[in-house]
Amino acid sequence: LAHSGILGATIGSTAGLFAGSAVALWQGLRHTRPRLAAELPLAGELSREAPLVSVIIASYNSAETIAETIASVQTQTHKAWELLVIDDGSTDGSPEMVARLADAESRIRLIRQQNAGPSVARNRGVAEACGHYVAFLDSDDIWSPEHLALTARALEENPNLGISFGGCRMLSQSV
Repeated sequence: LAHSGILGATIGSTAGLFAGSAVALWQGLRHTRPRLAAELPLAGELSREAPLVSVIIASYNSAETIAETIASVQTQTHKAWELLVIDDGSTDGSPEMVARLADAESRIRLIRQQNAGPSVARNRGVAEACGHYVAFLDSDDIWSPEHLALTARALEENPNLGISFGGCRMLSQSV
């Protein structure tokens, strides 16, 4: 799927923070102080005014798609992001692929855990996130390059909003 906007998400206390195969970007879920891009190690490359977005990918045996998914984050026009890939016990070599990408890009972190399901993996990502906003991206989806910029701008311009969602389009059904 290619996400031009943010898809709706379900927030539930017993089923996990996130349910469904969509992405969400929201603020105000964590009690820690949000960080701005200026507080990151590579802040010289980023706008000091840009809110940091923590992108969370729950990954399980996603070797066929994870590189393209990560590339769609790396090409975002909004450069103030960190990417947390939560590997949920994969056995197909995908964690090693992500580790190589993380070695080359300091904003990518690989977090490994035993298989516990996508909701647990996403919750782990939220617990590890440093961003002002949280965005979920499925390991077999891609974003258009302006996805984070448009969504973060909409949330910044409308501080009374807590979640943003939008549409997507199907690119392929082959995977």
